[in-house]
Amino acid sequence: MTGCATLVFVEIRYRHSRAPVPPEQTVTTAKQRRIAIAAQHFLSSHARFRDYPARFDVLALSGSLPTPRIRWIRNAFTMDDLG
Repeated sequence: MTGCATLVFVEIRYRHSRAPVPPEQTVTTAKQRRIAIAAQHFLSSHARFRDYPARFDVLALSGSLPTPRIRWIRNAFTMDDLG
């Protein structure tokens, strides 16, 4: 493991520009829990990554394709946020 390596789990969400809710707001607490469970499963299956600091990001895309607005939210949530 290198000193500055971070394992990043990314949830990608897309909404058309007419959507009433921004894409990042669709990552509910329930969805965050499912992502965290998947991350825990990944880490239990891949021992070489267990000591890496982990982070949960959201990549929110909105607007018309092929050139949507992109918002990258680093540290969108943490395991501590989930209780």
